[in-house]
Amino acid sequence: ATTVTKELNVREFPVASFNLSSNDLCEAEPVTFQNTSTNAASYQWFVTLPSGVEESTVSESPSWLFSQPGLHRVKLVAYTDAGQTGCADTTFQTVNVLRKPQPLFSISQSLD
Repeated sequence: ATTVTKELNVREFPVASFNLSSNDLCEAEPVTFQNTSTNAASYQWFVTLPSGVEESTVSESPSWLFSQPGLHRVKLVAYTDAGQTGCADTTFQTVNVLRKPQPLFSISQSLD
């Protein structure tokens, strides 16, 4: 009988998680996604706009500027290996971007 011995590198599974300062933001207000994932070496973020268009970045804790009002789905994928490879975990949050208020007033008399 032949015996073959191989060494295995077993890593902990990543846990994707992040915090937002608020889930309700004003239009054109920047927000930083605070990445609190564990056991991960690389990340990929996806933001789905109300129109259905999806944008992405691979920053660890990116800042984002929401320019369209409505509900935006934010997805974080955390990977065990660099280059967005290996085992992965995914988490989601929804951000409600509120339309900037438009002041509606007029002045009828001048103050000369």
